[in-house]
Amino acid sequence: TSGVFISSVQTNLEDSTLQFSASVQDILHEGDIITINVGRVLVNGKDRAARNPEEEFDAYTISGEYQFQDDTTRSYMIGHHASNVMISGAADHTKMSIPVGWNGGPTFSFVNDKGYWMRRNQVKTNEDMKATQPLSKLKVCWGVNGLPTKFYAQAGEITFTDPPQMQKARISLTTTQRGAITPVVISFKTSAQRDEY
Repeated sequence: TSGVFISSVQTNLEDSTLQFSASVQDILHEGDIITINVGRVLVNGKDRAARNPEEEFDAYTISGEYQFQDDTTRSYMIGHHASNVMISGAADHTKMSIPVGWNGGPTFSFVNDKGYWMRRNQVKTNEDMKATQPLSKLKVCWGVNGLPTKFYAQAGEITFTDPPQMQKARISLTTTQRGAITPVVISFKTSAQRDEY
């Protein structure tokens, strides 16, 4: 996680402005899809156990997740597209807006003033991936392991490119003595901005 929380929410008729605990400039971008942890949402100061059905619906609405009507113990994710909040012509990187609003509706806050959120339109993995040739715009899909594997939706695209050729790569001997066991010196330059190693 980023360690950045949603500390408050201001609603109006057209959208809601999320105030973050720190800048999200390098974490969240305009057009990203986010959800908010519904279990941490307080509606009119009430937690999940104290909310009435209308307040529970409002909590799910602000979260970007929705309950199934036939089984309210389960929910499905839609998410909200985040937009920059402009102040004097510049983006305020501690705020983002989401396109859901209320006409004089409820007030929202969070348990311990920490609203947990998650970006849903970007996938990260610790798995190493490599290709044997450059390929672009390959589809990456959400799926479930099992037999047979089922894919549900496209999560994004991946592109493999050839790395730039390493400049000045050398292997140098450290002795001229025939049959001697000695180390060798490997030197290379990784980029124009880096010194040789």
